[in-house]
Amino acid sequence: MLVGMATKTIGERIRAAREAKGLSQVDLARLLKIKAPSLSQLESGKSGSPAAETLLRFRDSGFNPDYIMRGRGGMFLEGIERDIQDQEVLALLGELDDADRRIVRDLARSLHRKKAKPDPFGFDPSTQ
Repeated sequence: MLVGMATKTIGERIRAAREAKGLSQVDLARLLKIKAPSLSQLESGKSGSPAAETLLRFRDSGFNPDYIMRGRGGMFLEGIERDIQDQEVLALLGELDDADRRIVRDLARSLHRKKAKPDPFGFDPSTQ
């Protein structure tokens, strides 16, 4: 999720990420081992950037520090590894010729069908 462009300041990104996790300021301050008023000042923009140690605690709590500081990537770390893998697959796919792309596409469709729930009415979209 690339929402960094929608929120401009570090404080706005911290608030957006905190709210997306469903945390109060007090809850997040506890996770980060900082005082709630310090977090409030960060979110309001009154204290500038978080300290390096606080950024490490954001990371350790599952927040993406690159999102917090620069608005890049997703808010949380859990999706980053998959995004990197997806980008790698797309880059590799871009280097294949048309015949090999069809093979990869057919393989992906076959794997998708294998994992998809069967239609109770027996409809198979691959035959259409």
